[in-house]
Amino acid sequence: MSISSIRISAASCLALLLLLPLCTVGQDSQPALSGRLEVRILDDRHLVLVAIYDQYLRDLLNQREGQRLQAVAANPLIKDWSKEFHHTYALARVIAEQRPRIAALLQQYSSYRLNGQELSSGGYFLNSTRQSRLGRSPTGQPYLTNNADVAHFVFLTVPQALTVGQQDLEVPTGERVSFIYRGNEHLSHLYKFNQLGFSTAAGQKYAYLGAWQGDAGPLDLSRFFGQEFRLHETGSGRVAYRGRICPREHDGIWEPDQVPFCGEMVAELDLSPFNQPGRYYFAIDGIGHSRDFLLSADTLGEAFYVHCRGLYQKRCGMAKDAACTNWPGPACHLQTYRGDFPPNAAHYRKNDQRKYGFFDSGGRSVNIDHFALIRQNVPQPLELLPGLAGGWHDAADYDRRPQHFRVVNDLLAAFLLAEENFSDAQLQIPESGNGIPDIIDEAIWGMRLWLRAQQPNGGVGTWVESTSHPSRLGHDPGQDPGRFYLSLATRESSLEYAAHAAMLALVLQKIGRHDDAAPYLQSALRAFQYALDARHRQERQYRWKQGSNEATVTYRDNPELPRQYLLKAGFNLFLLTGMHEYLQEVEDNPQRYLPILNDIGGKYPPWLFVELSLFGQQNPRLLKLASQHDKIILAKASEMVQMTAGNHSYRLPWHSAGHRFVSHTSWGNCHPLRQAQVLFLAWKNTRNHAFLDAAFLANDWHNGGNPLGLSLTSGLGYCYPVHFLDLPSYTDSSPEFVPGITPYRHTFGIDYNDIKLVHGLFKPPRLDHNFSGQAITLLPLRWSQGKVLSEKQTRDILLQHWPIWRRNVNLEGLSVPASEFSIHETIAPAAALTGCLMPPGWRPGPELLGRRPAAQVEDLPGFAPLP
Repeated sequence: MSISSIRISAASCLALLLLLPLCTVGQDSQPALSGRLEVRILDDRHLVLVAIYDQYLRDLLNQREGQRLQAVAANPLIKDWSKEFHHTYALARVIAEQRPRIAALLQQYSSYRLNGQELSSGGYFLNSTRQSRLGRSPTGQPYLTNNADVAHFVFLTVPQALTVGQQDLEVPTGERVSFIYRGNEHLSHLYKFNQLGFSTAAGQKYAYLGAWQGDAGPLDLSRFFGQEFRLHETGSGRVAYRGRICPREHDGIWEPDQVPFCGEMVAELDLSPFNQPGRYYFAIDGIGHSRDFLLSADTLGEAFYVHCRGLYQKRCGMAKDAACTNWPGPACHLQTYRGDFPPNAAHYRKNDQRKYGFFDSGGRSVNIDHFALIRQNVPQPLELLPGLAGGWHDAADYDRRPQHFRVVNDLLAAFLLAEENFSDAQLQIPESGNGIPDIIDEAIWGMRLWLRAQQPNGGVGTWVESTSHPSRLGHDPGQDPGRFYLSLATRESSLEYAAHAAMLALVLQKIGRHDDAAPYLQSALRAFQYALDARHRQERQYRWKQGSNEATVTYRDNPELPRQYLLKAGFNLFLLTGMHEYLQEVEDNPQRYLPILNDIGGKYPPWLFVELSLFGQQNPRLLKLASQHDKIILAKASEMVQMTAGNHSYRLPWHSAGHRFVSHTSWGNCHPLRQAQVLFLAWKNTRNHAFLDAAFLANDWHNGGNPLGLSLTSGLGYCYPVHFLDLPSYTDSSPEFVPGITPYRHTFGIDYNDIKLVHGLFKPPRLDHNFSGQAITLLPLRWSQGKVLSEKQTRDILLQHWPIWRRNVNLEGLSVPASEFSIHETIAPAAALTGCLMPPGWRPGPELLGRRPAAQVEDLPGFAPLP
């Protein structure tokens, strides 16, 4: 796009500047801008200016209101929530004044000069980097305000290819940034691939080139198609392999908004024929070189280790000390009290089609808030349950849920599928050295809590919950004042426990740890018998108060036991004891269980019935069921291979653009390692290498071979999530958030707070805080045309332009569906799958064991990745 074609956008800056509520338009009346500026090279004609003004905004606010805000923070008569409001609205005033000004100036493309010369064209986008922090609260931590920190990205095209040497860029903000261009020796940000490297066990290995330039659209890479790319040895620089750059044209369009999924012109670098272990980097004339990477089977070991770090860091009821981690934390939640609430969260939702759940006095199904129900129905007198602590924190907060059995299942299934890969002392956990493979020890940690929770009659409550989300004080789990309660034991919860306790006993027996297996086998038998006894079906009445209205609600348990756990528990107990009585219900009517198998990989985790796949031949009465299970896995895996090959520009096992489930990306559904569990099980059953290759490609996508070039997991690779919703990371002593956490990220849509705080500034007035309100769009000027737009108009326009895989909204607690995680949805599946893909005998090296937090998180590449 020529510079003349965008002069209208530059002129539109005036319309944007007129919207500023608390300043005059004249440049001279404004404070001089001083941002954190960085130039990133794409190729010899395209560069990106990354501009971050967080500190400038805070410094300006401190000059104006610093003393007042310090007095507010120190005033014991002001509530914590009110102190947060003071800081939120004070910063919001400065943001409303300065951010539109900054955005408008950065889009004056005709005013840029590189070595005194005008540039050809430009593009613009801004993205959130985190929730804004400000000041210092009485706890010693900054206030998390209802504002967004952002990075501005300006995509600039030079008229002729850059020459090697010093470059000086004049920016319309009045700032300058200098850099040295090194030609083909320069690091290019076009490369996207698995940042840990490629496995020598993978038959397909690809890297990608591509960039989306905000409102300037995809970077045209066609001039490179057919040219050579080279693979150089790190250190010697020797060329080890040559290949040709090819187009990768598989970007789909989401028809309702006519928006692409990727938004790039993608090029592909196929290094599949090359398989010599070593450390390498890519180089292309006119583009430059990539970061270096490893070609080795060991790359999967590092991934397995980091994912398991996430589970260890989420352990509850124990201190994380320096012997095991450089992200230490205190022991927490060592006391649990008896509660009386049902353990299935789905039963708290209204459903007129079922006969179980909560009902009002008229027999109508009702919605119930579980926090309120627990708070209003604490058994009296309080009963402390001795020794009941442990498990894993569910996500950013601290409850322990029935869904955590999926973690246990994933870890144990991984061991059963690839026993030779796992050993003791692999994961730097307190149990390392006890003779049990660490992956099993991690599963034991999750199960020990529920073993201790078992009642004398065999029943097991499987939800430990408090009466609210943690308070600000509870950001440090060791100081969390919340009281936690153990749920009611139901037939369903006891059966689910029995299924996984029996699975753990089976694994422990398999490795010869019969004494360790015995308590879990006996516990599973007792829980199974409790579940089968219909006399244990629960029907209870609870106090239910909403406002001034107080009533009684009735809870009724499901009269039918969940068939998936009847099958899993019964089969595992059969394998452990040889007795068919535990499978009587299944063996008498196996056809009744076929529909459950059809939901594998959807409603049920892919490896829920891995025992049936591995040991089904030991029960002739279930051969047909086992065979059907394997056929379903094979069919789903075959479909995933096709998805991976052709549905998206960057290969991953996800639905095509027109598929009815393509938009169901939320809550980790689209995370490739979660999907790839089906692929690995199909490979285990058939030894068809196409399934294994597709699983490796899923891992490539997870580790950075994706449109954003961003690893999905903190601490994994070099460009990874730096901020996300994790409460302990706000209060521990480490500047960098804990490793091993995989935020949800992909929500398909756009978080509403992105429109309110990032791509717009839309806040209602708060006159008690001297805040007159905001209604400012911050869309790129090509999209807004300099018009005054409403919040809805801003959202509608952004939905039509922002490619779906690029919607990287990170506002931590203000964007929960994107910024949170859960151990069972995003962490455990990745740990289990990468453990299966790593080589036998892998052990972490000193560098991995000794890794320390970064001192300056703003310097990490993942702090402000390209949009």
